[in-house]
Amino acid sequence: MEADARAEIVSGKVGRMKISLVSLLGVALLLGGCNHSSTQSSTTAQTDNRVTLYCSVDEEFARPLVKQLEQKTGLQIVVLYDTEATKTAGLANRIRAERNRPRCDVYWASALMQTLLLSDDKLLAPYDSPARKDVPARFQGATWTGVGVRGRVVVSPGSFTQSVDVRSPREVANLVLNPVGISNPSFGTASDWFCAYATRSGDNFALTFARDFKAAHVRVLPGNGDVARETASGNLRFGVCDTDDYLNQRREKTGITLVQTTRDNMFTPGAASILAGAPHLQNAKKLLDALVSKEGEAALIKQMPGVFSIRATQAKANWKSGGEDFSFLASAPQDDYSKWAATWKRIREPLARILTP
Repeated sequence: MEADARAEIVSGKVGRMKISLVSLLGVALLLGGCNHSSTQSSTTAQTDNRVTLYCSVDEEFARPLVKQLEQKTGLQIVVLYDTEATKTAGLANRIRAERNRPRCDVYWASALMQTLLLSDDKLLAPYDSPARKDVPARFQGATWTGVGVRGRVVVSPGSFTQSVDVRSPREVANLVLNPVGISNPSFGTASDWFCAYATRSGDNFALTFARDFKAAHVRVLPGNGDVARETASGNLRFGVCDTDDYLNQRREKTGITLVQTTRDNMFTPGAASILAGAPHLQNAKKLLDALVSKEGEAALIKQMPGVFSIRATQAKANWKSGGEDFSFLASAPQDDYSKWAATWKRIREPLARILTP
């Protein structure tokens, strides 16, 4: 009996040891599981506010605005900027290349054409932002909302005494005073410019306009900034660029002058959109709401001279910027942007053939 009792005691100790080991193992697993879950939650919390922005607005102006947007929204905005030479088209082509696995959430374009083409290709998502309720209907579509406008202007060197009355950008091409410079119409606002003319007056009107420029020995430069710089330096008698490029040269005191045309003027809006299949959809909406809001547009106008409000295009006071009066642009026709994508697809190739050196 004594032997049996000792065996029972030993057996009990062993059993209790097994139970204790199992309990310790369970606690260890539980603690380990909690630690892993905590790490996951921490990682998720760090990435929950992430959003990716593709931006073709000049980086020097856009970067401070992005910081303001981060502060306003609490989002972590990862930005990819475009270059002057491929404005809007470069990022638009990247979006096309990524169509099967979108990396971008919000596309902020400095011009409208590429946005319209991306929308036509079903690469942008419909979104009726509550922040755009005060945006005029013509400056918004199902997949885009306008953010500021810039105008196309004719400029000449300060050293050049203008002896002719230039009332329209078209007349520059018919002058014997050359060379004339324009930016490459395959990119940026030059695409919008030719498309506006084609939509207003027919494809042949725009292509004849291009032929007139060709006959005047036009210099097709990579970007509008190049046109403004070459004009300011006296290498061009006339240039056609955007309002912000003209004001950039004015700030550098280069002597460039503005020709206040009265006909065939146009302005084009920038635009913000959400990508179809955006990886961070809710954050994308939050960013776009802030970007297209009245306050967001006002911040852009303040930061970037040569940009004007889409909310007040008929008000003369709206067209004051950088110490210059651009109110002559207020009388520009109200272009039907809904027709631009189809128009551009028709004129793109013949236009390129005409203006290719």
